Amino acid sequence: MKRIFGIIAIALLFTGLGVWVGTRFVTPAPTATTQHEHGEETGGEQLYTCGMHPNVIQDHPGDCPICGMKLMPLKAGTSGTTTAGGETKAKAKGERKIKYWVAPMNPTYIRDKPGKSPMGMDLVPVYEDEDEAAQNDAHPNAIRIDPAVVQNMGVRTATIERRDLTRSLRTIGHVTEDETRLTEINTKVGGWIEHLFVAETGQQVKKGDPLLTLYAPDLVTTQREYLLALDNLRKAKRSPFPEVVSGAKRLLASTRERLALWDINPAQIDRLARTGKVERTLTLYSPFDGVVLMRHVVEGAYAKPGQPLLKLADLSTVWVLADVYSQELPWVQPGTHADMTLTYHPGQVFHGRLDYIYPTLNPKTRVVQVRLIFKNPDLTLKPGMYSNVIMTPRVAAAVVVVPKEAVIHSGRRNLAFVELDDNRFEPRTLTLGPEGDDGYQVLAGLIEGETVVSSAQFLLDSESQLKEAVNKLLAVRKKRAAGAPADAGSMKNMKGMEGMKGMKMAPSPPAPAAAHDAFTAYLKIQAALSGDHTAPTAAVEQLRGALDRLAEQPGSGATLAELKRLATDLDHLTSEDLQVARGGFGPVSELMLKLARGPEKSIASDLGLNAFHCPMSHANWLQKGELANPYFGASMLRCGEPLSGDSGSKK
Repeated sequence: MKRIFGIIAIALLFTGLGVWVGTRFVTPAPTATTQHEHGEETGGEQLYTCGMHPNVIQDHPGDCPICGMKLMPLKAGTSGTTTAGGETKAKAKGERKIKYWVAPMNPTYIRDKPGKSPMGMDLVPVYEDEDEAAQNDAHPNAIRIDPAVVQNMGVRTATIERRDLTRSLRTIGHVTEDETRLTEINTKVGGWIEHLFVAETGQQVKKGDPLLTLYAPDLVTTQREYLLALDNLRKAKRSPFPEVVSGAKRLLASTRERLALWDINPAQIDRLARTGKVERTLTLYSPFDGVVLMRHVVEGAYAKPGQPLLKLADLSTVWVLADVYSQELPWVQPGTHADMTLTYHPGQVFHGRLDYIYPTLNPKTRVVQVRLIFKNPDLTLKPGMYSNVIMTPRVAAAVVVVPKEAVIHSGRRNLAFVELDDNRFEPRTLTLGPEGDDGYQVLAGLIEGETVVSSAQFLLDSESQLKEAVNKLLAVRKKRAAGAPADAGSMKNMKGMEGMKGMKMAPSPPAPAAAHDAFTAYLKIQAALSGDHTAPTAAVEQLRGALDRLAEQPGSGATLAELKRLATDLDHLTSEDLQVARGGFGPVSELMLKLARGPEKSIASDLGLNAFHCPMSHANWLQKGELANPYFGASMLRCGEPLSGDSGSKK
């Protein structure tokens, strides 16, 4: 019996100890409301928050009741709400009115009163002043991320620049002789080779060096005839008859011409006339400094007229033949700089330029051969060598460029996040042009000097999509609260509403004269660029003025903000550099395409405008009549395809 009472006493002791420990160290998880209020009442005390759930705030360290992460010290000025101007205001308890409640882990779960989420968590309040601040914000789509979270995510940024866009093309090259520096030594008279000064193939010769001597009986006979004609002229000069003198001169000139046609140079003919001695052999000399590539004869052989005897090459300049894929042809132009490396000479870089693009395409390999020229003063480059070639053509000149890593490709659109003040980030839909080595040309969506996120933007994209989904659900709730029945399909197809934000309903038609002037001036610019001419200054100024008038009209597709972004591109249209002008034409075309699909659609239709897409530069344009590509001109005048319907840019 005593043993039983002892066991009961020990059990009661441990039970009491457990209750004391539980009340000492275990406290119920505070709700987001109480935590927030408690954080506001603590005044100057150190507060702690969760990096992933900023709504969790308490006055002592610990773990987040939502995700279990360790709480971090809260910096001064980060609690409270943020107004549209970016100022933080901490409001006293009881002054803020709760608008709705939301689940911490599911922002789409919204209720009118506190409670539990489907996961069993307490709902978090959203205050009216926060919603009003978001509505009055100049960037309503922006999201705000705590600085500590930004640091933990490793967010990096880059500044949008206006510069030249280049693209590296790598290919394999084959070193060969410069065909313009080849010559073949032969003779126009038959004879025997008595002496060959070129002993072997590969021997280097200088200009004027003797190559071989040829004994030609016909040549000996002609020399004797020349001497006889010369003696006949001397005697005929004493004749009183002018006809005799004239005939002797004609005979001498005819004989001299025959010697010249047999490659006897004037110095040799003059020496023959001066000495009166017939030379038994004919000596052939080298026409330039070069190398003997081939030797077809030996001493003592008989050479027929026209028979190849020697082949010489000047290798101080060589050609490199390289292959370029057909899709890379738009970026390859004569004069493009090229760098070449060889495994035979590691570490050495040879510099040359592209000289010619051959006009045919290999049907099997789908490549076009190009010709590069390289200087070879020390004969390092040997014909037959293989090399690695890198060409760096300029894709576009003086255009707005966004780094590649800053762009999110979703398939339907291209997105980038712009950094704003007060730790906010705004998603922007981009219209991209051609791709370079380190970026894309921006036709619409960004301007020079803005800062974009170049890493961790996928996390920002997730947060942005959650905010967008909440806004759509709230819009449906507002519609129901106003008494209008919600569209049953809208709740099922929220993703399809993504592109409808900011649409203008029933705009009033703009002034037709301004729109007509804008399209007319634009067509003049398009015609000039497609004809490989720079844009007329008068047409550019007409377009600028017409767009300014359009921006002042309510309901117009052109806004003052868009014109501000296009100011530099309009200036570039008047550049004397055709590539710079074409770089500015892309962003201007995107605005004109927007006008042609918006309130100004009827005016564009009356003018007979059609939209086209260039698959090589990924840019669009408007024009009348037969297709004429303004981005490449005569080199690819018919390159393009109709831009169907209102699908926008083909991405």
